[in-house]
Amino acid sequence: MMQPGSTLATLSALLLAVLLVGCGGDSHEKASEEVRREMDRFFAVMGSVKDEAGARAAGAEIDEILAKLDGLAQRYEAMGEPDEETRKKIAEQMARFSDEKQQAYEAGGNEFGSAGPEVIAIMMDYMKRFSEVLGRMPPYVFE
Repeated sequence: MMQPGSTLATLSALLLAVLLVGCGGDSHEKASEEVRREMDRFFAVMGSVKDEAGARAAGAEIDEILAKLDGLAQRYEAMGEPDEETRKKIAEQMARFSDEKQQAYEAGGNEFGSAGPEVIAIMMDYMKRFSEVLGRMPPYVFE
């Protein structure tokens, strides 16, 4: 027969294990939140470019963001398809995020576009690479 103290200790250990496993697991929603965060970083870096030196200096941070997004695409693949409720939630969150970014872009204008052809060429390369990485995401991320 177990002692009362050992039963409590056993139950506490089991509860802790359940909580750690539940909180530590990956999820489609967690990955989608990270996608939005990295996309937000990308747009912020792109918006900070004012000249050719700034465009070139942004390259290291852009590379880091693209590597994280590529890793997220791989995580999605490993997780498989989400259930319908999760898909809907991800789609709603992404729609809100996209609307916010579009409104901010329209309000703030596009400053690097007036910086000259060298800057535009560098920034277009970043945008192309960004698009390629997003193209590796499963379609439900952007539904």
